[in-house]
Amino acid sequence: MTRGFGIVGTGVIAAIHADAIAMLPETGLADARLVAVTDVATGAASAGKHLVVEKPIDVSLDAADRLIDAARATGVALTVISQHRFDQGLVELKRLLADGTLGRLLLGEASTKWYRTQAYYESAPWRGTYAMDGGSLMNQGVHYVDLLRWCMGPAAEVTAVCVTQAHQIEVEDTALAVVRFASGAVGTILSSTAAFPGFPQRLEITGTDGTVTVEDGRIVGRAFAGNADPAASAVSADVAGSATVNPGGNPAANPAAVDIASHAAQLADLLDAVDTGREPAVTGESGRAALEIVLAVYESSRTGRPVSLSR
Repeated sequence: MTRGFGIVGTGVIAAIHADAIAMLPETGLADARLVAVTDVATGAASAGKHLVVEKPIDVSLDAADRLIDAARATGVALTVISQHRFDQGLVELKRLLADGTLGRLLLGEASTKWYRTQAYYESAPWRGTYAMDGGSLMNQGVHYVDLLRWCMGPAAEVTAVCVTQAHQIEVEDTALAVVRFASGAVGTILSSTAAFPGFPQRLEITGTDGTVTVEDGRIVGRAFAGNADPAASAVSADVAGSATVNPGGNPAANPAAVDIASHAAQLADLLDAVDTGREPAVTGESGRAALEIVLAVYESSRTGRPVSLSR
């Protein structure tokens, strides 16, 4: 059975989703096609349409809760784009965490050091605004906030500072945060759109028995106590390439340069969830959890005090 997708919103990322939908039948992931594109639509959940929401799920927790509640009330599937969970390096990292290879988790580090020009922010009136966009953390860094929380578990407290240093915008272009997790582990979050020329996104997870480093979705380093994992000494052929800065073809410098394979994998997961009656791998609650951390960073920066998280 062929499933149809509609895209609501015609910004830069819309073309990425269109390409990802086109990839589904080409790669055998699902029989699907794009049937509609519109700049404004409302009431999709109440109309019984399954929902794929771009990150972040929204810019306020109240709005996120309304969307989650609407999807639950009407019985439709809701997933928030967190395509990096489907990157091969993250899939492997989650396997190692599930197997206990890293031991008890101690430290998690998420870094997004990207570069955006002033012209990027001036390309649309909503960019760089509190009401419609958020700063570097809400827009660019939220993906790796999601991955950090996915790997480390619920966050309990955030202490942060946000600054605007290289752009004329309402919001921050650099955010720094220290996170205490419910498990007792700690972590750091760094997000910037002022880091010329732009660098790979980086996630590093450290436990009592080892450390794994991921850059742009690929494992570039791993070390385990007693070489507990049989692949620990293997060096990926991707390692050398992962450190190469390529401003023209890299999302670190170009917002349109996105690898669509992981997007397609997430869309395929949604279709399988609909067919089998399970929840998508990335739920609305997952998107809300990442948003809550981002908003806690902003609140801590405003107040100068640590912020406790509810869940």
